[in-house]
Amino acid sequence: ISNKPDAYILERAQSHGIPAYYIECKKTREEFDREVSALIKQHNVGLILLIGYMRILSNEFVREWQHRILNVHPSLLPKFAGGMDLEVHKAVIDAGEKETGCTIHWVDEGVDTGEIIVQKKCSVDSSDTPESLKSKVQALEGQAFIEAISRVISHKSLSIYEHATGQANKSSHLCVQQNRHCPFCPLAADTRRRNSINRRHCQSIARGEYNG
Repeated sequence: ISNKPDAYILERAQSHGIPAYYIECKKTREEFDREVSALIKQHNVGLILLIGYMRILSNEFVREWQHRILNVHPSLLPKFAGGMDLEVHKAVIDAGEKETGCTIHWVDEGVDTGEIIVQKKCSVDSSDTPESLKSKVQALEGQAFIEAISRVISHKSLSIYEHATGQANKSSHLCVQQNRHCPFCPLAADTRRRNSINRRHCQSIARGEYNG
């Protein structure tokens, strides 16, 4: 789905037999997002990927699809959050950073503030320009998305099984903080559900370094 009729992603999707849609964006953000949401429901989509998506999602859309939207950002968040495209890479160079990369994160109602799933890094050389740095970072994004999708799918399958059976694999789960829920868990999106699962928070399955 794109708001640009000539977006290459639409051509690529069609060449692989994947339904592709252009949605004209001369409407309110909420109206646009409702149209996108209707298409997503029509195709029973389970996970939404924002790739080069330069629109800020409405709060209504984010709430409806909570924990089902992944975004890629061209920096190592939380550094350089809020920027887009070349302005991010210019900011990295201007700040004298020695490394940068990309971040795959859950989308919440903030801008680039959702829980981080995967980060991939590359060096920043003295000869780099915003354009060359963009190329380096983009080369990391595909593998980062594949890794993030794999983690989410594996983790959701385990979480759904455990919630359904009441069983927990103690070697891979740990209650890390009573007042927070695991960002990977599709069944713990509100306080009532969170409290009903004995405050188990997923740790090593999601990220080896996740500490809540």
